[in-house]
Amino acid sequence: MFDFEKFKVFGKAEEYCLLVRAFIRTTRKLERFERDQLGRSALSVVANIAEGNVMISKKAKKNYFLIAKGSLSENQAILRIMKKENILDEAEYQEFYTLADETARMLSGLIRNLK
Repeated sequence: MFDFEKFKVFGKAEEYCLLVRAFIRTTRKLERFERDQLGRSALSVVANIAEGNVMISKKAKKNYFLIAKGSLSENQAILRIMKKENILDEAEYQEFYTLADETARMLSGLIRNLK
């Protein structure tokens, strides 16, 4: 088992990423570039948490966790537009939002503890 797999925030981000990927696979309302951007930013959250976890210096860890948090924000901004365009209904959006918010809070805690 890799160390990052023990990280609660990794599990939460992975859950979020899988939710986004399931949405991408099942909805036909998205343009190709939207699918690509949404999928990449969700996967970036998970990848940066995993990569940051193995960094030795606090500064490097913090940088990767900040990138993960930025990718999460990017993802949420895209989903917000999709909600406004009625691609997502309110319940779907709230499911994404709640999970993203929990993940972001966990990342913020990690970042704070690296000072």
